[in-house]
Amino acid sequence: MLPCAKTFIAGDFTVLVPQPIGTQQKSFNIILASFSLHYLKLKQKYELMGQLLQLLNSDGVPIFIDIIRQEAEDRTTYIDRYLKNIRQDWTVHTPQEVLSIETHITSSDFPETQKTLQQMALQHGFSWSECLYQDSLEFWQLLCFYK
Repeated sequence: MLPCAKTFIAGDFTVLVPQPIGTQQKSFNIILASFSLHYLKLKQKYELMGQLLQLLNSDGVPIFIDIIRQEAEDRTTYIDRYLKNIRQDWTVHTPQEVLSIETHITSSDFPETQKTLQQMALQHGFSWSECLYQDSLEFWQLLCFYK
């Protein structure tokens, strides 16, 4: 049991995050974004990082669970590697479902490297970050950023 007041807000964070900035600055302990950050372009991710800083209290932490490119990968290399895994291991899906997944990924996924996200966070005033988990295939990570 968490020994504090809890408010859970679910929805599109590109809409939800900017709304409370004027009224709820510095009032959140944790902001969790799970498998959603990669849909934003680089500039949008940068702006979001600054908005999150305004919403978090002095000990507040944004937590991202998302797809993350390896440092040496560009977007195309990451997507090719990810799609290869899907074609090999996602055997419960029909060929049509796999094609739909591939289309979605190639048109909508814009993963960054951990280093890129860390640099964005530093530029906005976060002091450090850490990766608490990375899947064994190195497709996604759980990242925390600290003030």
